[in-house]
Amino acid sequence: MKEELELVFQILSKINDKYDKSLIDPNKLEDVKENNIDSLAEDFSKWDNAISCLSKVDITKDNLEDEENYRHGIAYLGMSLIDISNDLKELYDILGELNQNMQKD
Repeated sequence: MKEELELVFQILSKINDKYDKSLIDPNKLEDVKENNIDSLAEDFSKWDNAISCLSKVDITKDNLEDEENYRHGIAYLGMSLIDISNDLKELYDILGELNQNMQKD
């Protein structure tokens, strides 16, 4: 995941450089990069924890929601989805800004 995000930010930086750093404030781009790369990696580790817990749930039981692995898995899943969503929104916003500024030219 980190390698893919590094590639995305390298491309964004290259495009921004091509336009003399006028599309996106380079400091803002760097801040989003620093916040996103490690944060998304952590978010997906929570996702992995959620899947690990949920994979141990016996779905043939009537009261599976009473199982500890179910409760922990759902909690991790919720946390990871909220965090992933927030991080992706930040990335989406910067892509939108880049696109909008490119269309001005």
